Amino acid sequence: MRYLLDDLTIDTSSQKVWQCQQLLNISNLSFRFLSFLLTKGTDIVTFDELIEGVWTPAIVNEDTVTQRVRLLRAALSDDGRNPRYIRSVRGQGYQLVVSPRVLKDSAKSQPWWGRHRRHALLLAAGATAISLIITLSFNWQNLPDPPLEINKQNSAAKLLERAKYYASIGQHGNNDRAIELFELVLIKDPDNIDAMLGLSRSYTRDMCRFNAGLQQAERAEDMARAVLELEPDNSRAFRTLGYSQDCRGQVQAAEASYLRAIELDPDGDLNSQFALAYLLGEQGHLAEALALNITVSQQDPEQTYSLIQIARVYELLGLYPIAERLYKESFELYPDNIFSNFSYPRNLFYQQRFSEARDILTKAKQRPKHPELYVLSAELALLNNNMSLAKEELAHAAQMRPWSDYYDALVKLYHSPQNQQQWAADKLEYLQQKADTSDASGWIKRAMLHQAQGDLVSGINALSTAVELGFRNSAYLQLSPLFKGLRSASGFEQVITRINLAVQLELDKVYSEGLSTGLFARQVSVTALPK
Repeated sequence: MRYLLDDLTIDTSSQKVWQCQQLLNISNLSFRFLSFLLTKGTDIVTFDELIEGVWTPAIVNEDTVTQRVRLLRAALSDDGRNPRYIRSVRGQGYQLVVSPRVLKDSAKSQPWWGRHRRHALLLAAGATAISLIITLSFNWQNLPDPPLEINKQNSAAKLLERAKYYASIGQHGNNDRAIELFELVLIKDPDNIDAMLGLSRSYTRDMCRFNAGLQQAERAEDMARAVLELEPDNSRAFRTLGYSQDCRGQVQAAEASYLRAIELDPDGDLNSQFALAYLLGEQGHLAEALALNITVSQQDPEQTYSLIQIARVYELLGLYPIAERLYKESFELYPDNIFSNFSYPRNLFYQQRFSEARDILTKAKQRPKHPELYVLSAELALLNNNMSLAKEELAHAAQMRPWSDYYDALVKLYHSPQNQQQWAADKLEYLQQKADTSDASGWIKRAMLHQAQGDLVSGINALSTAVELGFRNSAYLQLSPLFKGLRSASGFEQVITRINLAVQLELDKVYSEGLSTGLFARQVSVTALPK
């Protein structure tokens, strides 16, 4: 059966799609997806219907459907923001933009270039010969059209340039545009290294900054590894690999990838150095993290995340007013930065300026959001004994990242206290088998689960392990209502003392290595640092 859909001619029996006179390369699964939509006319087709009609018996989720739509749109050169063929219906599924028309007489309904192929070829040949004679007689210096392969390369190059442009902006909608364009480049040029790495970074950014599914970072890793199969010493591939691992909390793997990228490009790969500086800080190497952050920031003053990363190190060093100044500057300069949008009010929380933190949260909620924004809001609600608001805010956090064990745990711990002991036991068993034991934040989560069980001894032991792995945020443990039970346990004060001693050692390094004199003048004067 044949259909007309706008300027598309679709033959379901031969699984071919023409766009005007051009035969498109539509993969088998993409063709099945398009064919299924054709049978529904312009009705909205839900995710469940699509999964059952296209993928059965395979088990997939909505992210798989969304990814397939992106690939199909790329093959059709369809713009998701101004669609010509397939329209997204938020929260429901997809529908065709225009009604498809069934072509009943397949012989007559073939495109004219298919029905009269011999005549078309003769006409085309004659037209080409006449055109060439006219052109040559008019101007012998005019050249014929370049070969088709060169046209494809030029087209891919232009698409790649636009994809890089949208990716560089860093906002959600532009990141989606970049993904679609990178995918379109790879349809035209499957081994384009720049497009593969650009797509990998954009996939990870989609998950890490814009709360897409975990599968995006997994796809990003697959793409980076595909590049490494082609070019085993590609430093950018190791950087993008590290980024995908970093955003999933795979600390040791990410650090190894960043270090390999720096080893391959010691002078030029500032992004890997910057990412490594963040990991060093989260592992407790605060003086080293500060030094590397400052070095990279001085070499790349346009780095928008430098203010947040340096502020984070100052915060962990206990220098909260200094960190506040940097967070505030980032909050004012970069309203689309989801990390500064929750880091600034959390810094005020650490300084016990709870009312000010609530005011900044109100502003931040009008901007692009990270789930931690809602967690902080829930913590402030718990301090006011407003359990209903806390539950609501934690539910918001979990909805933003439904694949996250952490946010799911917070919801269950505060929404179903009657079942939390058994649930916590099951989750702890799962973490024992699956979790990265080198990640300090994972042990903080374990401590919360032990607290929910009423096993405070194991909770304190989990906190101690987190400290051994580099956890240095004593204010969080002392102020957050999420640790209220553990604060009364024997051994809690020893945990805080260990953190404070480790932080003091890092402060001593800051001074002994002369880092205090390397600070930016606009950030802090040397005399402002406590000795």
